[in-house]
Amino acid sequence: MEPKNDISVEVDRVVEFLSKIDPSDDEYTKGIQNLKVLCEARAKRPGFLIEPEVLITAAVNIVGIVLILRHEQFNVVTTKAMTFIRPK
Repeated sequence: MEPKNDISVEVDRVVEFLSKIDPSDDEYTKGIQNLKVLCEARAKRPGFLIEPEVLITAAVNIVGIVLILRHEQFNVVTTKAMTFIRPK
């Protein structure tokens, strides 16, 4: 679960406040306006350009490629492909 930032905490506080007052009250209208501003600010907050899961997957793939290349560099991989080539 993602930890709540300050804006999310404030949104929860405004929602709790609104649940305790009468919708016909002027304070309710002001609370709704504040909630709208807070939700817009929360939507505009900067986030990751790339999701962390994608970065982890890419890092694991790169490590795997490096391990394969290192293995091939130090351990000769023999192949039978040369036996299929016929000299002229």
